Amino acid sequence: MKNVKHLLSLLLLCLLGFVPAQAQSYEKGALYHLSLPAKGLVVTLDAQGKLSLQKLDTAQPGAHFVVSELSGSWRFINPFRNLAVRTEANSVEAGENNGSDEAQLWKTEAAGKALLLVPTNRPDMAMAAEGSALVLLPKAQAKGNKNAHFEVVRAEKAGFDVDLTYRIRSVAQPELVLGNGDSGENNARIVGEKADELNRGQYWNVKMLDLDRRVVENAFYPQNFDDAGGNTAIDWLLQWPAQEGVWNNAQFFFEPVKGQSGTYIIRSAGATKKDKMYALQDGLLRSVSYDAANRAAWFTFEQVE
Repeated sequence: MKNVKHLLSLLLLCLLGFVPAQAQSYEKGALYHLSLPAKGLVVTLDAQGKLSLQKLDTAQPGAHFVVSELSGSWRFINPFRNLAVRTEANSVEAGENNGSDEAQLWKTEAAGKALLLVPTNRPDMAMAAEGSALVLLPKAQAKGNKNAHFEVVRAEKAGFDVDLTYRIRSVAQPELVLGNGDSGENNARIVGEKADELNRGQYWNVKMLDLDRRVVENAFYPQNFDDAGGNTAIDWLLQWPAQEGVWNNAQFFFEPVKGQSGTYIIRSAGATKKDKMYALQDGLLRSVSYDAANRAAWFTFEQVE
């Protein structure tokens, strides 16, 4: 009976146009755009740390946010500047990422197919556009105002939470994930292995250096993906400890595969490998000529609980 009452309550809330924040779901570490469909613009953080609405530029770090849950509310954080969307009087601005700042907490309420972004500590208000600026309007006005109807849209760029652990799975051979042979040795090759939850070499952390560059480190061994630099005799991906803040051969791009959600091509960020990508061939992750249609170079990243 309690379950029936709960379902009826949720149905009534939906009919009234309200959906609790918990009804929304966002992947931890993933990158999102805060989009305003009525204007065809997205919330963007500029070089001076100011928020405004701008045309989407997928190469602009300031147009990308992670969505973090805190005490039943959401926080919208730009991970590259460590600034969060917050209220200040009746305006919306960016402030230093601070989980204790109640002005950085937001609820979402349904507005047709879009969302009202409602400050948790000011539930009678909602975010809205005023020209290219972001302001707060009384929620009663915002409900009928398209300039207050936002969408939280998954970005193409690969986003990660460095505190999470991932498996990297082959699309062409989905039974295989990338591992190091469960080895902590320098120069161990990165290979395709059948997924094994006890194999420590198959678990990886991913650090975002900026919007494009990624560093992959094993979750159990102090070893990173390494492209071997200018050594042309090595055409496979290996592991080697990277120096924090220097990174050298440990920097990679994860290029989105067009038309394939959540699927990426791993490419070295090194200048000597601009025309290369990594593909799973004969069990090894090899450096091969770039061909975006080659499914052996397509990979997905799975969060591990």
